[in-house]
Amino acid sequence: MERSLELSAAQTAASWDTLRRTGNTSSAAILAVLAELARSLPAPRGRGLAIGFGPGLAIELLELEWRC
Repeated sequence: MERSLELSAAQTAASWDTLRRTGNTSSAAILAVLAELARSLPAPRGRGLAIGFGPGLAIELLELEWRC
């Protein structure tokens, strides 16, 4: 996904940090990533896309927008 969407390491840091800390928790990891982002937003305003992959190729997509 990182390569396909041409994302930088900084843009996916919360996902990788969560994976290192908790391991692969499938689609439930998206909640831990959101908690990580809430602790340290990358910018005062922004938009993002959260993508979770679950068993049997279940996919969740969530468009994010934050304003501080």
